[in-house]
Amino acid sequence: MRNKIRLLILSAVATSVVAMPLVAAGCKTTNDSQNSTTTGEDSTGQSQDSTTTGEDSTGQSQDSTTTGEDSSGQSQDSTTTGEDSSGQSQSGDIIDPNKRAKGQLGQSQLSYIRDQFGFTLNNEGKEILNDPARGTKELQRILEGIINKYKSIDEQIENNIRNKQTSGINSQVYKAYKNVINDADFVKYFKVTLPKILIPFGHPISIQLKSKGRLRDLPVISYSVICPDKSNNGIFSSDGDSEVPLEID
Repeated sequence: MRNKIRLLILSAVATSVVAMPLVAAGCKTTNDSQNSTTTGEDSTGQSQDSTTTGEDSTGQSQDSTTTGEDSSGQSQDSTTTGEDSSGQSQSGDIIDPNKRAKGQLGQSQLSYIRDQFGFTLNNEGKEILNDPARGTKELQRILEGIINKYKSIDEQIENNIRNKQTSGINSQVYKAYKNVINDADFVKYFKVTLPKILIPFGHPISIQLKSKGRLRDLPVISYSVICPDKSNNGIFSSDGDSEVPLEID
């Protein structure tokens, strides 16, 4: 009987010993579950990170918006460029010579006109220039002789201006230069480049050839840009006068 009781006690103890690891294991399982929950929280964290990434994406979107603003900035630049293409410079001057500019021309417009002119020598003219015995004085003498052939044409225009007998702006434009630059003797020694548009911005250019300039003792193209919006007793004013000297360098 005692032996049976001992066996029962030993059995109970063994059962307790076996049960403890199971409980511990059960606790560990619970911990694992908690870890799983933690992992779930990590997943949530990942989701939060994803949200953060989503915010980054939003940030990118905001950057895109910024880029869009930059694009707007570019668009504003394009607007400026658009103004250029519409014939307006940033200073407000029309830069398309085919378009009419009201009032007096600006400096950029006058510079544009100036850059269209050229006055050079042909080979025979260069031979005279390089001859110490003739040089620029001989070139001036040749040009003066050609100018004198046709000067009566411009003298009549000058008289009409002086007497205020002009019949519109075109009657104030000198015309003898056409005869001068097409003269056989002129073509032999000189070469002139003129603006392709002789009424740039709607403002006629009045041109003359002279054997001597105001500032340099050289043949020059002398010209005046006439303003159609400024007149006094029928005589139109000038936007600006300039000279293009013969290139000898």
